[in-house]
Amino acid sequence: MSGGKVWVVTGASRGIGAAIARMASESGDRVALIARGESVLTLADELGPDTIGVQCDVANPKAVSAAMEAVIARFGRADTL
Repeated sequence: MSGGKVWVVTGASRGIGAAIARMASESGDRVALIARGESVLTLADELGPDTIGVQCDVANPKAVSAAMEAVIARFGRADTL
């Protein structure tokens, strides 16, 4: 794992969310990609070992809690949302 910040990016499977996730990953930060669809898992795999993809509907509080638990379990913290 690299140093730097831990980003949590919602809507990360496409558009601006995916662009932000790519930028953060390319700058050497660790990134948690959050989105409803399975494509977020594929993108996380493409970006490398310092990323995690989590399927989550952010309109569901229980799903958000579970997603953040996965992020904390993987990276120990979240710095930027």
